[in-house]
Amino acid sequence: MTNKLTTGLFLLTFFICSSSFAQIEELDPTIEELEPTIEIETSTDANPTMTTEQDYKDTWRTPYVSDEMTADPEQNKSWRMGEYKYNSRPRNSWEVGLHGGHLFIDGDVDRRIPGGWGAGLHLRKAISYTFSIRASAFYGVAKGIENQAWYHSNVRGTNGIGGGLVENTFAPYDPATGGPGHWFPSHKTTYIAGDLSLIFNIGNLLFHKERNKWNWYAGLGIGLDHHETKLDLLNGTTPYENLNEQVNWTPQRFDTKAGRDDIESRIDAIYDGVYETEGFKKAGIFRIGDDFNIHAILIPSMGIARKINKRINVGIEHQVFLSDNDYLDGIKYRTEDDQTNNVDIGHYTHVRIGINIGNFDKVTEPLYWMNAYDAAFNDIADLKSKPALDLTDDDNDGVLDIVDQELDTPEDCPVDTRGVLLDSDGDGIVDCEDKEPYSRPGCPIDELGVAQCEEECCANEESINKLIDERTSEMRNAFNDSMNYGGSSTGTIQQAQTRTITNPDGTTRTETVMVDVPTTSTRTVKQAQTRVVSNPDGTTRTETVMVDVPVRSNASVRSGCGEWFLPMIHYDLNKSSIKPEYFSHLHNVAQVMNKCPEVCVVAQGHTDSRNSSDYNRVLSYKRARSAVDYLVDNYAIDRSRIKLMYGGEDNPMVAAPNSEAHHFMNRRVEFRTCEANDFDMAEPEGYIAPSGGGSYNSPSKDNGEYYNGNKSSGY
Repeated sequence: MTNKLTTGLFLLTFFICSSSFAQIEELDPTIEELEPTIEIETSTDANPTMTTEQDYKDTWRTPYVSDEMTADPEQNKSWRMGEYKYNSRPRNSWEVGLHGGHLFIDGDVDRRIPGGWGAGLHLRKAISYTFSIRASAFYGVAKGIENQAWYHSNVRGTNGIGGGLVENTFAPYDPATGGPGHWFPSHKTTYIAGDLSLIFNIGNLLFHKERNKWNWYAGLGIGLDHHETKLDLLNGTTPYENLNEQVNWTPQRFDTKAGRDDIESRIDAIYDGVYETEGFKKAGIFRIGDDFNIHAILIPSMGIARKINKRINVGIEHQVFLSDNDYLDGIKYRTEDDQTNNVDIGHYTHVRIGINIGNFDKVTEPLYWMNAYDAAFNDIADLKSKPALDLTDDDNDGVLDIVDQELDTPEDCPVDTRGVLLDSDGDGIVDCEDKEPYSRPGCPIDELGVAQCEEECCANEESINKLIDERTSEMRNAFNDSMNYGGSSTGTIQQAQTRTITNPDGTTRTETVMVDVPTTSTRTVKQAQTRVVSNPDGTTRTETVMVDVPVRSNASVRSGCGEWFLPMIHYDLNKSSIKPEYFSHLHNVAQVMNKCPEVCVVAQGHTDSRNSSDYNRVLSYKRARSAVDYLVDNYAIDRSRIKLMYGGEDNPMVAAPNSEAHHFMNRRVEFRTCEANDFDMAEPEGYIAPSGGGSYNSPSKDNGEYYNGNKSSGY
């Protein structure tokens, strides 16, 4: 009989040993000599050691984690820029592995050691730095042999109680039918299990070094098992006879280790080693079919693993299979009235090999091999190592190392103000490697960064020049037509003229009359005109009438100003603040207005269609006002020369938008020269002025919409 106390002692000893292994490195520094040496560049000035990108990718140093290797690249980018407190969790690899080792059953029959084996596979995924989920499959075989006889239930002791061989399986040993009455139990058990475990590890919670090489962990799993127990019950087709006499069994021999070992050796010599009899199966349990029994199991485990490199780790682990099953060794009763105290327990001590799968340019190692405090400690060390003023720029990109976020950019490659390589079209290929740095939005690209659209792309130099020539010709013709008042008239318009009339009594009066004026313009608009009319009593009154007036082209101006074209500017979604890349566009508008003081300009705001009409009307007003305020505040343009108009989501540039690029084109403010019916539109209903008054382009008055910086326009 086995003593169940050994199970508890084994787990306690294993825990103490594994805890000691986890501290070996700190107690014995010579272990570092076994690891690959890492050469670290040292600076010649007061700076401490510098970590290169190759160091970051090394197995034993701080891992390299790019924004794209995290669950939320935008959050991680904001963290690197100092705009957010927390970095994003790294996207980490899965671990697949295999395991093999020794299986034994702690039950009513003495186990053979070594006498069993087990093997299996696992798949593991980290859900945090301390917890992971592991799915495992297991197959094993265990054997056991008892060194004292068990008696049939019909063999009565002095107390009148029969032996423990009570099941029908042991009928060949029933003395009532001529059986020998006793048998030394011997079994072979095939065991299959599958489980899902929650693994808790603390080996990566490090405060005094970068990476962990040893990882201690514990787990708890739930699953299902199946077993098949076979007994060496018969010698061919008949029971074994006179076993006590053949092995010379006595209480004195059984009480010594040497005696027990000799008894087992004699039993091995007597038994034929054929496990021909199927063990008893408990009735009423869940089965698949009639033979495949299933039990629910609970699997506590404990282990320690050693990392070999970024891809492979090796560990030793002990698992315990717990279930409400006392038939793993084929024996349940000590006597016919006395069931054994404990269920049978499987123990599996094994070696595990884990392999991390994935591309380490896209994912990191599993989080249980990453230091949870690494990002915070790196930031602290970086701050402590920076001198008060360091003008070093090792990669000569024009951005000092102290603020450079990419310290090794290639020479002659454009970077933004953070020292990060520019990717102007956002296609994932930096400009210095992109064969088409300004690819057409919405088009797939090839490996060289060239847009691959089925339809002909309009964004090439030839098509742009052709478009400019056509539009310039149209504007020139329209301008010439509108200026050609001396040519033949194609019609007349009504125009108010004032004249003085002498009354019969010698007094005079003025009155306004409408006269026909010839014009060559083919485009007219309604315009309000005011005239003075004399009443019969000698008083006068004014009245306003709508008349047709010609409209000239507003895309081109000569008249001493040369020829020019007014641009438009675009806005981010739900924003009315001016993006820094459009400051130059507004500068161009201001230059035209300063050069041509007689020009009146309309600033008309528009939105895309992704909100309510009322909301979009307010937003289009705010956008137009932000542009007007910018021109007035920064270039001293007379406010009366600018007409502020807005149209909400009406008049989109792209009538049926189906991409973000289309919506971006519709979010705009257009500039053009004033027409006769243009006027300053009143504030829309629902508009709330910025707190404190003032313009829309002050950081403190922009309702949180102020743009702090852009990669293509500087801080």
